[in-house]
Amino acid sequence: MSTRCIDCHTLLTSGSRCYACTLTHRAKREANGWERQQQTDRILDRDGHQCVLKGPHNGRLEVDHIVPLHRGGSNDDDNLRTLCAFHHRLVTGEARRSRPGYPR
Repeated sequence: MSTRCIDCHTLLTSGSRCYACTLTHRAKREANGWERQQQTDRILDRDGHQCVLKGPHNGRLEVDHIVPLHRGGSNDDDNLRTLCAFHHRLVTGEARRSRPGYPR
């Protein structure tokens, strides 16, 4: 049984993408990861490599959306901030509990 490539619809004997589309898909995915890492580095540099809620300490740092994506926030630099893992979990948990339909 043959299938078609999910991108260009070429007939395939196996898999979901032809060889050319697989290479293109991988290149795009790697470019997006590289851009995301550059943005993360930019936010960490801007915030002085410290949690904006607590300041300098030895916790792991993460980048957080100020306005969550599900509330219309964006991935723009001005909607991102550096938080330690503890504060990120705390803020994210509060955001989840405030979502409509969240079990109370």
